[in-house]
Amino acid sequence: MEPSYGGGLFDMVKGGAGRLFSNLKDNLKDTLKDTSSRVIQSVANYTKGDLDFTYVTSRIIVMSFPLDNVDIGFRNQVDDIRSFLDSRHLDHYTVYNLSPKSYRTAKFHSRVSECS
Repeated sequence: MEPSYGGGLFDMVKGGAGRLFSNLKDNLKDTLKDTSSRVIQSVANYTKGDLDFTYVTSRIIVMSFPLDNVDIGFRNQVDDIRSFLDSRHLDHYTVYNLSPKSYRTAKFHSRVSECS
């Protein structure tokens, strides 16, 4: 084996491995980006489609007054809001009611502060 042949073979293997890892890194990056986008999109669709509220920050949500009846055409049924908060922020949320209307605090596990 000539030294130049061995060096060329090593360079070829090294170059191939480098391309392999580069392609692997790029594919992994694209997959993670796509997955992250899908998760964000599904949260956005859930919040915009079924419930009427907005994340102001990751820790503050603003919503319209929740309804405590079974009107099908309206968003923000108390039970739906509670289910969302329990599933996404279990035991780590408080509802601050800024409305002059009040509702049953038990619906939110007695975590409601009346501020009006």
